[in-house]
Amino acid sequence: MHSITIITNLLHFLADIVYMTNCWMCIVLLYFSLYIAILLDNLFMLYFTFQCYYNTSCYGMWNNQL
Repeated sequence: MHSITIITNLLHFLADIVYMTNCWMCIVLLYFSLYIAILLDNLFMLYFTFQCYYNTSCYGMWNNQL
């Protein structure tokens, strides 16, 4: 249980960094957190990454391409 908290905090920290950088890092983080969420059977961890994805230029970029 303690390790899940550490990983969740790490993902939150990474999401904050990615929020300040770019879209592609956010996509990498999304896949990474998805893998960890499945591994730990804890889908709540995806919340930070999806929040990151929708807050960055990613969301607008993909919408403009459609």
